[in-house]
Amino acid sequence: VRPGGTKSVGILCFVPLDEASSFNLYAIDKLQDHLHNAGLSVHVHAGTQYASQNYGQALERLVQGSPATAWVLIGSTTGTVRWFLDRKIPIFVALTPRKMNELPSLSLDVEAAYRHAVGLFVMHGHRRIALVLPRPVPTAVRTKDDADKVRNWKTAVAPHRATPGFSER
Repeated sequence: VRPGGTKSVGILCFVPLDEASSFNLYAIDKLQDHLHNAGLSVHVHAGTQYASQNYGQALERLVQGSPATAWVLIGSTTGTVRWFLDRKIPIFVALTPRKMNELPSLSLDVEAAYRHAVGLFVMHGHRRIALVLPRPVPTAVRTKDDADKVRNWKTAVAPHRATPGFSER
């Protein structure tokens, strides 16, 4: 609680809101409603700078300039979570595919969501189903070992044309 007794929560999304998924936007909207109904002031912040290589500086500016005393992190990285924990800032980690047993968090079972989606498609008669995802971008290369991992990762990812069953139309 900041001076004056106002309880304030910051919601931090790691992509600009105009690029966030409709699911994330829905979750942020519902979270805002619930927090406001609980008598809390809510401040939403979003941007890629909070997940960039210099995320520490961006987070430092954000936290110093915000009245929030606790934060909800939407889809955060482990580095960002560690940054908040190191400063003993209360956080709730939401919509992460990683299990965070040591923290209050809501993780997503992405595999179950994919199975459910495929099941719905099949139930509606679809038989040719493809999952199209952007290629993951490796995090910053800090050591020679990291560079080797990135090099191995790049060669291990087969282009889509080499995938069995793929045909270009």
